[in-house]
Parts: sequence; C-alpha cells; structure tokens
Amino acid sequence: MAISDEMLFGHMFLVGMDIRMASKPKQRGFHGQGRVLFLLSKHENISQRELANLAQIKPGSMTEILARMERDDLIKRKRDENDKRVIHVQLTKTGVELAKENHQRHERFCNILFGTLSPEEKEEFNRLLLKIDQNIKTQLTKEGENCHD
Repeated sequence: MAISDEMLFGHMFLVGMDIRMASKPKQRGFHGQGRVLFLLSKHENISQRELANLAQIKPGSMTEILARMERDDLIKRKRDENDKRVIHVQLTKTGVELAKENHQRHERFCNILFGTLSPEEKEEFNRLLLKIDQNIKTQLTKEGENCHD
C-alpha cells in the first residue's frame, strides 16, 4: 500500500507534537527563554537589539522576556557607557548554569530522537527535511509573487 501525502503529513504532525511535549522544560519557564539563554551562552556581551534580531523576536517581546529573566537572576543588563540607547545583556552565574543544564537536556533529547538512526539514515533524513523545507520556501515565494499580479 502506498503512503499518501496526507498520511505522511499526519505522522509528521504527530511526531512534531510529541517532540514539543517531550522537550518542554520541567522547571518554570516561559516562551522564548530557552532560545535567549542559548544565544546568550554563544554571544557573551550582546546588545539587546542584536539579541532580538538573532532570536527573531520583536524588540517589545524581547524586553518582556529579558525583564522576567532579570527578575529570576538569569541575566543582567547594562547601558553602554558611550551610547546610552544601547543596552548590553549577559548571563549571570545562575543563567550560565541553567544554559548548561538546558544544553545537556537537549543533547539527551536529541539522542532519544535520533539514537536509533544510523549515520546514513541521519544523512538521508536531513536531506529529505532540507528538500521539504526548500520546497515550502519555493512555493511560498511563488504564491507571494502571484498575489501581486
């Protein structure tokens, strides 16, 4: 029996839901915090604007996320000495520890997801995901162009 596109989509959707449920942090958190922690662990003293751009989060939403993180002693913000409009953000000791814990949890979860796949299967899976992603982007671009005709 051939697998229909609808069946593949259904399986992909269910796996996506399982991934989302299984990867939720067990501790208190809020949307966007994990991504911000990860980015701050990679960019030691970054401006709030640069961080928002990297995270692809609107500046207003980033301000709200950072306020909560500052309240929870995960980050500290400091105005730039030369340009008072610029605010630099960096992790506190507590933030560094949480970022490390999140990274370890992420590695364990990736092992659960992909641990049964051989290196060849991982390469093929990655190739297929990239192919699907490229097709989505191509189709959305075409649809966008057609909307303006």
